[in-house]
Amino acid sequence: MPPGVTALLVPMLTVLEELHHTRCTPALAQKRIQHIKAIHPTAQLELVWEYDAYNQAWDYTLLAHGLVAGVVALSYAPPDRAPWAFRGTESWSEHAVVRVNAITLYVGDVLTYLDSIWNHAPVLERLIAKGLIDDAIRRDSIELSATELQEAMDGFRRARGLLTATATEAWLTAKGLSYQRFEQLVEREAQLARLKDRVIASRMADWFTAELAGFDQVRLMILSFADVEHAQEIWRTAIQDPDRLAYQAEEAWTRGVLNETIGVFQTWLRHERPTWLPETAFGCPAGTILPLQPLPDGGIALIKVLSYQHAQRDQATQHAFRQKLFTAWLDEQRAQATITWNWGTHELQSQTPTVGD
Repeated sequence: MPPGVTALLVPMLTVLEELHHTRCTPALAQKRIQHIKAIHPTAQLELVWEYDAYNQAWDYTLLAHGLVAGVVALSYAPPDRAPWAFRGTESWSEHAVVRVNAITLYVGDVLTYLDSIWNHAPVLERLIAKGLIDDAIRRDSIELSATELQEAMDGFRRARGLLTATATEAWLTAKGLSYQRFEQLVEREAQLARLKDRVIASRMADWFTAELAGFDQVRLMILSFADVEHAQEIWRTAIQDPDRLAYQAEEAWTRGVLNETIGVFQTWLRHERPTWLPETAFGCPAGTILPLQPLPDGGIALIKVLSYQHAQRDQATQHAFRQKLFTAWLDEQRAQATITWNWGTHELQSQTPTVGD
């Protein structure tokens, strides 16, 4: 056995016994293992747990990464209890979430269903992102002092109007949260904010210089026609007199030649520009009528530029930059991550999407 593994076993076992006897919660247990990391800085420790409802106690396992080719796992159970790995040997993929009449829904069913109805923000992608974020918080040992945690909790309550103990208790009840779980939720939000600051700090200046033009903004009036002839007829008139386009649009609507599949007034940032919108729309003076453009639904778009604004180094743009930078960082982490789904078929797993924003 490698010396590094042997040197870690005693402190790992000691802390596991301590966690059992003091009945530590996961949040406190995470902090208790920090002294092992200080003694063995090369050790990548991860704490996993399960709540034993019958005994009303937490069971823990310590995982040590990077010491051998695989992972070293160590658990502790008192003489009167079976190790938690032996209690319930069902595969996670077989766990039932809910039963409705004669129908039982399982974890895989639920996640796949939610992913299909929320395809604008896939649940599977969000789960992967959460795992990547939690791993980075653990890896970077992002911790909050008691004062910082209290400040974060006060800010959380203020932001939601929970200004009294009664209001906070009512909110917790409505959300089904214990105060302890509430504290963990706020702590994680504060840790996430600190992680974002670390990730973005080293990239912000370079990106702001190179990518600022991507936040140029254009406001447009867009009329979608079902056929080319009607589009060309109104386009030719609009080229001669752009100010009459609103009147022409009303007339075209009355005649029933406009499609309803696209909004009349739209605002786009350059880096979010759809493929049907020409790059030349950015930088044109107000009143410019662009050439007719084919739309993905088969329609023809007549586009008038209402206004164009260069990106400003203001707070809103900086916030958007932060979001874009952090999303790029998540994509980088996703490309390097090892992800194992413990539910579903191999076919489904092979179709797992990559992380988005």
